[in-house]
Amino acid sequence: MARANLPARSLPRILERARTRVSESSCGIRRIDSVAAALAPLDPVEAVPPQIDFAAIHKALSAMRDHQQVGFATAAVHAAAFCTCDGEIVLLREDVGRHNALDKLIGPLGRQTIDRHNGFVLLSARCSQELVEKTVREGIPVQVTISAPSSLAIARALEGKLILLALARSDSALIVNDPHRLF
Repeated sequence: MARANLPARSLPRILERARTRVSESSCGIRRIDSVAAALAPLDPVEAVPPQIDFAAIHKALSAMRDHQQVGFATAAVHAAAFCTCDGEIVLLREDVGRHNALDKLIGPLGRQTIDRHNGFVLLSARCSQELVEKTVREGIPVQVTISAPSSLAIARALEGKLILLALARSDSALIVNDPHRLF
């Protein structure tokens, strides 16, 4: 922290240039006026869930690091990958922001002929409500993340009928929500 004492004669010039605004925090909820707007109704994923097993998830987890060029160089970015039902990584994007990594993945998925309904999203990030919502809104039926979900993420996964697995490791994963009894 830096502290500076300015002479009183500087005050008029400072006030002339001062901007006032409301302070914002909490990723994903910026520029939203109310909690109700942030938690707008979520249409459930309509896709029939693909046949995925834990072996496919573990295969994707094992391969993920090999696809993370920036992550390998810096150890300071998040990754979002779209994987086939057998655990092949089709597309992976990285960013310092976990939301940005998923956005960078969703964009190309929409432009390419990748069947979003026949695979899963794998995230190297904390499982937040916003990441769950983005996955549901894209119609991707399964999200796997290496971290624990917030209670709001769980509630949104339930509402969106998203198959959500968390704390994914090479030998295990926590089934948070599985409305279709896939796992």
